[in-house]
This record gives sequence, structure tokens and C-alpha cells, in this order.
Amino acid sequence: MKNKKIFNVCDECGLEANRLTCLKKYGREPLKPKFTISTYHLGICDICGKETAVTEPRDFFYPDFSLLEVFDPTNNDTKILQEFHHFTEQRKTKESSDQVELLVEQFIAERGKQMITKDKWVWMPHPAHLIVSSQCQFHLATKVGKYIISTVGEWWPDRQVRAIHAKAYDLEWLLENEHRLGDDFDHAYRQRFGFMEIGVNRLYETMVFKCVKDKENKCCGWKILVSEDVGFESYNNPVDATKGHYKLCSKWAKKESK
Repeated sequence: MKNKKIFNVCDECGLEANRLTCLKKYGREPLKPKFTISTYHLGICDICGKETAVTEPRDFFYPDFSLLEVFDPTNNDTKILQEFHHFTEQRKTKESSDQVELLVEQFIAERGKQMITKDKWVWMPHPAHLIVSSQCQFHLATKVGKYIISTVGEWWPDRQVRAIHAKAYDLEWLLENEHRLGDDFDHAYRQRFGFMEIGVNRLYETMVFKCVKDKENKCCGWKILVSEDVGFESYNNPVDATKGHYKLCSKWAKKESK
């Protein structure tokens, strides 16, 4: 954040940055938290990444935003700033500049114990679970601590399997289209049936497994313990599957560090 240009700031971030700046420089709360009159517009706060009413840094007296570098602007977790405010409020007496910096360090250390940060996550290029995963066009696999979060979906088996499916669910369509070849048949099939379900009422699924080092795999380096599955979610569209994958990664990042 030290080298980042700050143009748009929400009240929450601006007020806290001003408070920390005054505590650091003067050892006291600010005499005035912000300008009396400010011009706001709907936008993205350059500090927290939240879409809300934002204004310019000058409305908070150009505070030192680097004091908020404990906040990760990429994760949209708007609770972190409140946590830090509560953290400092609990310990607030008459902090000197050094004491405020120490509080920042303490907060970083305590939050570090609570979750594994994204820079420690390992993204792996191959699907990590499901017997037919090699035929799935959608896959995400992320190692978070001692766990692998694996999401797969959009199962597209070979033509013979899809023909059996079509015969069971729409024989008339199959008789009209079985003469088609290659991509022509594939296109017609996808228009009629879409992707195959990988389980009951689901096109995508995320599972969480404990993992172990895979010394023979020079690419991914880790593999799941099949018998050690500890989490599961299902979805029926790629947007929900992607969001669900990230959500479980964040969830197990917090659990793993406890």
C-alpha cells in the first residue's frame, strides 16, 4: 500500500487512517475526524475495495494510509478494519507514536495466527478429485495449509456415454441427430442437454481434503487423502462454483491456523 495511489476513500477507512495518523504523530485522537463538508460519489474504496460512498483523501487531512497496510484490499473483507479499531480501542490509554506502531505489529501478528494469507495458498493446475475429473472442463485446486480445496464440474464424457444419456432422456432427439459427426454432434448435444451432472442435482462440486506431499509429482506436488474429506458444497453454474471455491479456501485458511 505504501506505493499505491489513493484517490477514493470511504468514511470507514478515512476516519481510521486519520485516527492512526494522529495517534502516531501526536499521541492523541484527532481534534477533527474529517472535513465538515465533503463531496461523495458511489465508487470503489482504494483501501478496502468496498463499493460504497467515497470521497477524496484530503477530506481526512491526507492521513498516512500506510498505517492501514494490515488490511488486504483484495479480499473484500470489510470486517478487518473494524477488528483493528476494536483491537486498538481495547488497548488505548495514552499511546505514544512508538506504542501505536507496536499495536499495529501486534495486530498483524494476532491476525496472522487466525488465518493463512492468500500469498501462502498454492494453486495447482490439475484437478485434485473425482474419478472422471480428466473429462471435466472446469477445475480449481488450491492447497491451503494442510488441506486441498478442489472444485470440478462441466463433465463432458465421450460420445458413447452421452449417447446413452440421450437415449434415456430424449430418444427422439437421438434418432434425429445420431448421424451427426464430431463437433456437429457435440454442438447439437450441448444445445439440447448441456453438461452432464457429476452427482445428483449438481453440475459442479467442491470438496475439501487433508493432503500429503506427492514426491513423484513434480508439477502439483501435493495430493489428497481420499479418506480424509472434511468439507463439501455443490453448485449448478460456474459463477457460484468459483465463488464457493474461494469461500471454502478462506474458511479453511482460518480453520487451519487455529
